[in-house]
Amino acid sequence: AGALGHADPTVLAVAGLAGGSLAGAAHVAKAGTRALINLSPEPISNWVASSTEDGLVFGGLALAFFVPLAFLVLLAAFIAASAWALPRLWRGVSGGFRGMANHMVSRLNSIGGKRD
Repeated sequence: AGALGHADPTVLAVAGLAGGSLAGAAHVAKAGTRALINLSPEPISNWVASSTEDGLVFGGLALAFFVPLAFLVLLAAFIAASAWALPRLWRGVSGGFRGMANHMVSRLNSIGGKRD
């Protein structure tokens, strides 16, 4: 929002809210994807995910500086994809945690014997 300089306070507030919403959506998408990737036992998926994230950051910055219109089109596509994917990521992450909790409880019950 500060990049707009001396603009109307309403415009600055809307720009700040839009920027915060984009940052939040990007964080939730990345954190949810990372949580699902970490459920897989092999380390290759983590390396691939990290390298892909780094490449997307460099590519996005290059597009933003050199071809801003293409960056805006891809940003709109990211927003649409996030709106579609975030509910599915949430279900996957919550299901993964629920599955881990059930597994841990069943392991503890088998070790200590179930006492009611």
